[in-house]
Amino acid sequence: MFFVIIVLSIPVYLANIWALYEPEEAFLFLRRWQYKDTPEISDVRQRTPTEVQRFSGGLR
Repeated sequence: MFFVIIVLSIPVYLANIWALYEPEEAFLFLRRWQYKDTPEISDVRQRTPTEVQRFSGGLR
């Protein structure tokens, strides 16, 4: 049983590693058919530690 779990988890790990190196391609994987042209994906803005505390309910 352990062997089966290991074998079935290999594609999941490979997909996650691929998504780390190619995030735009991973986001559009199996969704590209929905668009005529390749969409522009904007960068996510980095949050400052103060914003993270404010939105997560941390200390003020």
